[in-house]
Amino acid sequence: MIKNITWKFLERIITQTISLLVTIILARLLDPEYYGIISIMLVFITIAELFVCDGLATALIQKRDIDELDYSTVICANLILSSVLYLFLFVVSPLISTFFLNGNRDYISVIRILSLRIFFYAIHSVQQAYISRNMMFKKLFYASFASTVISSVIAILSAYRYQGILPLLIQNLSYIIIVTIVLVLIIRETPKTGFSKQRFNSLYGFGSKVLQTTLLIQGFELFQSLIIGKRFSDTDLAFYEKGRRFPYMIVSNMNSSIVSVLFPKMATVQNDKERLRFLTKQYLRFGSYLICPMMLGFAAIAEPFVHIFLTDKWLPCVPLLRAFCFTYLFYPLHSSNNQATKALGRGDICFRVEIIKKVISLIVFITCIFINIEAVVYGLVLCSAVGCLFDGYPNSVLFDYSLKEQFQDFLTPFLFSVVMYVSVSLLSNMAINEVFRLFIQIASGILVYLFLSVISRNEEFLFIVQNMKNLFHKKRSHL
Repeated sequence: MIKNITWKFLERIITQTISLLVTIILARLLDPEYYGIISIMLVFITIAELFVCDGLATALIQKRDIDELDYSTVICANLILSSVLYLFLFVVSPLISTFFLNGNRDYISVIRILSLRIFFYAIHSVQQAYISRNMMFKKLFYASFASTVISSVIAILSAYRYQGILPLLIQNLSYIIIVTIVLVLIIRETPKTGFSKQRFNSLYGFGSKVLQTTLLIQGFELFQSLIIGKRFSDTDLAFYEKGRRFPYMIVSNMNSSIVSVLFPKMATVQNDKERLRFLTKQYLRFGSYLICPMMLGFAAIAEPFVHIFLTDKWLPCVPLLRAFCFTYLFYPLHSSNNQATKALGRGDICFRVEIIKKVISLIVFITCIFINIEAVVYGLVLCSAVGCLFDGYPNSVLFDYSLKEQFQDFLTPFLFSVVMYVSVSLLSNMAINEVFRLFIQIASGILVYLFLSVISRNEEFLFIVQNMKNLFHKKRSHL
C-alpha cells in the first residue's frame, strides 16, 4: 500500500508542480480579466463533467466483484450522457454569453470547443477507476507526467504567441485529451463492448448517491463563483479563483494521493468495522500531518509568493488566498469521514450531511455577498470549521470513531502548524532581499515543523522516516 501511495503522490506532486509553474507563467503573461471569463465558462462545463466523472466511476471502485462488462457498461453510459450534455451546452452557449459574458459572441465558439472536454472525461473517469482497482499507479505516473509536460509546452508557446483567452482554452483542453490517449496506449486493456441494464442499475444505485453529494458540493462552489462573477467584476472573480486555486491544488493533490489508494482498500473491508475505523483514523492523522503545515505555511508566505511569482497585478488576491488556506485546513476531517462513509456504501448519509452543510453555507454566503468578496471567503472558513462536526458524527455511530477522538487526532499537527505559522510570520519583516527572505521563511517553517515532530516522537513522522529507510535499504540491496 505504501508503494502505491508513493507512486500516486509522486504523480500528483510532480505533475502539479509543473502545472503550478505553467500557471505562474501564464498569470504573468495574461490579464486577470481573461481568467474571470474562462472561470465563468468552466462553471457550466464542470457541472456537466460531474455527471460523467463521479457516480458510476466511483461505483466501479466501491463494488466488490467486477468484470469487463461493468467497465463497458459505464463507458457506454458515460458516452451517451456526455453526448446529451454536450448538445445541451452547444445550444445554450449563446445564452451563457449573453447573460454572463457581456454578450460577446466570440465566446460562443470558445464555450463549444471547451465543452469537448466532457467526452474525454467520460473515458478518463473509467480509466481512473480501472487504475485504482488494479493499483496501477506507476503507469498512471508515467502517463500523467508525459501528458503534463506536452500540454504545458503547448500552453506556454500559445501564451507567448497569442494574447486573450486562447492560451487558457488550450491549457484547459489539451491535458485531458493527451492523458486519455496516453492511458489508452499504456493500459492496453480494451473492455469488451456491450451494455448491461442489470449491471447499470446495480452500479447506479450507489453511484447516484455519490453523484448527488458531489453535485451538491461542487455545484454549490460553482454557484458561488457564478454569483461572484455577476455581483462583482470578471477581475474580482479572477482574484477569487486564483486565491482558491493554489491552496486547493495542494490539498486536492495531497488528498487524492491518499484517497486513490485507501478508498479501494476501505471498500474491501467494509464489513470489518474495526479495520475500517483503523484505516479512517490513519487517513485522518496522516492527512492532517501533511496538509495542516502546508496550509498554514502557505498562508504565512502568501504576500511575497504572489508578489514574486505572479507580479503586483495579482496582489489583491492575497487576503483571499490566506482565507482559502484556513478553509482547506479542515479538509482532512471532512475527507476522511466522507470516504469512510462512502466505503460502507452509505452515500445517502453523505448526501443528507451535505444538505445540512450547504443550507448553513448558503445562509452565510447570502449574508456575506452584500458586504465584499473578502467577507464571502472568510464565511467559507467558518462553514468549513462547523462542517467538520456534521461530517464526523455519522462515523461516531457507524463504527465508533467519536468526534472527540477525531479532533484529538487532528489537534497535534494543527498545533505544530500554528507554531510554525507564527515563526514564519515573524520573519516577514527582515530587511533583506525578498526572494532570499521567502527562501528563509520556507526553510525555517520546515525545520520548525520537523523539530516539533522529532521531540514529540510523532507517529506519522516516524512512519514516514521508517518507510524512507526501508525504501533506501531495498534500493541498496538491488545494487
